[in-house]
Amino acid sequence: MEQGARFYQLDDSVRVAVNTALALGEPLLVTGEPGTGKTQLAYYLAEKLDCGPVLRFQVKSTAQANDVLYQFDAVRYFHAGRGEVGTGLDPRDFREKGVLWKAIESDRPRVVLIDEIDKAPRDFPNDLLQALDEYQWTVLETGEHQRLPSDKWDLRPVVIITSNEEHKLPAAFLRRCLHCHIPFTPRLLARAVAARAEELGSPSQSFVELALKRFMEVREVVVRKRPSTAEALVWLRTLHVFGVEEAQLHSALEELPHLEALLKEEEERELLKRRG
Repeated sequence: MEQGARFYQLDDSVRVAVNTALALGEPLLVTGEPGTGKTQLAYYLAEKLDCGPVLRFQVKSTAQANDVLYQFDAVRYFHAGRGEVGTGLDPRDFREKGVLWKAIESDRPRVVLIDEIDKAPRDFPNDLLQALDEYQWTVLETGEHQRLPSDKWDLRPVVIITSNEEHKLPAAFLRRCLHCHIPFTPRLLARAVAARAEELGSPSQSFVELALKRFMEVREVVVRKRPSTAEALVWLRTLHVFGVEEAQLHSALEELPHLEALLKEEEERELLKRRG
């Protein structure tokens, strides 16, 4: 991700949203389908703002809001004390700082990425609201109280939250965030390809235009798991490695060369054949 940040192309609408979020110190919710550069935006900002490495929290279906703040290993604590609480163990030894904790302890603003929040349980976003509002919380297991000092308020983190929009987010949470949507467009795809032209074999402009036109046609047919930017780049690289010529891209969709690089499941390739 860090290496890919130098290829990132910032659209005007995204730039406005980012600048607004930075000016107000508000979290920025970035939505869009996979492959539109939502996650990459956080790494781009970290590089441009010289914020150090991105502090990333990958949301899972079992995640709790507290996991962004800290994690406490209750099982290890239990076994270390042989099942008896109060044996002289320091519970802080079983507590790990989360990304938001690390961010507010930093001597410079850090970029915190909460990635794919739509995968979380429904209560996760709203439970996170207080920490994002006040940057303070209490560790129940240790009694520690953590807060961002008032004299460091200008060092509060840049919070980027991404969503693939697989599930709706609570209205209260949406009201709390600034919002930016990145649509998947031919222009976005063309810019991504242009930025990586050398590693794709520096194909001709006509080759790229035709390949991307056919790629978008495939996306129109395969709607359940549409290929995204990542698949397009792999496909173009595959075409280069195997010496595919432009004329071969004029074939029917189901006969396009190296479709396996675009459509990972046989079911999707069969769908393309039936629609052809």
